[in-house]
Amino acid sequence: MDETAVFELFVRKLPATRGFLLNAGLESVLTFLEQFHCTADDLAYLSASRRYSTDSSTTSGVCASPATLYCLPEGTVFFEDEP
Repeated sequence: MDETAVFELFVRKLPATRGFLLNAGLESVLTFLEQFHCTADDLAYLSASRRYSTDSSTTSGVCASPATLYCLPEGTVFFEDEP
């Protein structure tokens, strides 16, 4: 895939005892994304799965793509169905 991929995370239905949620833990998510990488074993698995090209430049791109993250600021209150 050479096109831009877009992902959204949102809460469809809040628990009955809650009227809102609070965005928290952003630092942990950013740390995970910054440190994310694929090992040689990961790349071998992807290649063997036949879901990706066996071309190593294509397969390694799956694990090393640049990303832009847009999100609610830490501590923001949000409601159901809000991305």
